[in-house]
Amino acid sequence: MPADADRPEAPRRPDIRPLSRTASRLLVVAALLGVLGTAVASVLLLRHYATDPRVLEQVEDARARLQARADSAAAAADSTAAGRDSSRVE
Repeated sequence: MPADADRPEAPRRPDIRPLSRTASRLLVVAALLGVLGTAVASVLLLRHYATDPRVLEQVEDARARLQARADSAAAAADSTAAGRDSSRVE
C-alpha cells in the first residue's frame, strides 16, 4: 500500500466562474453611478455651505486669526534678527 493512502484528501477549491459580461457591465455601471452620486452630493454641499453667511463669517474670522498669528510671528522673527544684528555691531 502506498503512503498516500493514509493522507486525507485535500479540500477541493470551489468552482469560481468569471462574471458574465452583463454582470460585469452592471457592476461597472453601479460603481460609476456611486462615484457620480458622491460628486453631485459634494457639489451640492459645497454650494450650500459656500453661500451660508454663518460659514462665511467663521471662515473670515479664522482667516483673520491666522493672519494675526502670521504677523506676530513675522514681527518676532524680525525683532530677533534685529537683536542679533545689533549684538554683532556692538
